[in-house]
Amino acid sequence: SNQVASGSSPHGNLEERGDTYDGTYSGVDLTERTLSTKKLISQSYLGNETEEDAILPILPLIRDSIVRSHARGIENAILVGDHADGVYGTSQAAFDGLIAIAAAADSSGSHLTQSATAFASESLTAATLLNARKKMGKYGINPRDVIYIVNSTEYFNLLSDAEFQDVNLVGNMATKLNGEIGEVFGSKVIVCDEFATPAVSKFYGAAVYAKNYVMPRLRGVTIESDYEVANQRRVLVASQRLGFTDMIANATSVHALQYKGS
Repeated sequence: SNQVASGSSPHGNLEERGDTYDGTYSGVDLTERTLSTKKLISQSYLGNETEEDAILPILPLIRDSIVRSHARGIENAILVGDHADGVYGTSQAAFDGLIAIAAAADSSGSHLTQSATAFASESLTAATLLNARKKMGKYGINPRDVIYIVNSTEYFNLLSDAEFQDVNLVGNMATKLNGEIGEVFGSKVIVCDEFATPAVSKFYGAAVYAKNYVMPRLRGVTIESDYEVANQRRVLVASQRLGFTDMIANATSVHALQYKGS
């Protein structure tokens, strides 16, 4: 319960705006967030014949492939983890990604916008991204804190948008003049290949306030190898434990963009 300044557990008088000072010293309320992790594991095999016949060392190439595989796996989980559009499905094999968080928290269009344009005619514009940022409320005020993530199809559509081209010619945002294409009204645009193949009702973009998300790690990447005598091959296993979650639950810190349904 509220305590006065002289109470046994005073909260002070720092309170959310809109409350009037009435002597109750209600203070700031804190809540707990539970951080959990998932294990990401991959394996690859190197047969004796392959290693013996090759003129180049094969093992370093396989290790590089494992690193790339983990990087793509993490990217897919962050974007579409525990969602039908992701490779891990919806059975909690992966943590909730940005699209799953937006879809679960959506109400009255506050976290998700489905296009009113037919899928065949859809073409992403700077105005669409700005509208997504606007729906983020206070989390979209500072353009440098917002990141747009889009699929490659809509990124190329964005490049042909007249408003986007104008924005990239103005002041310190003149990325077109210095050889970089990647900002909309001061916010970075990132192209991601982990969106589902463009189709009706599929997601193609998201506006994200990245500061509201954390990635807890219990340990980094561990690569182990063993030799199977009977199979005459070497097996390499890479694993790590990491998670992804929002610090303030149900905040409008992500706004997803979806193609129109059929």
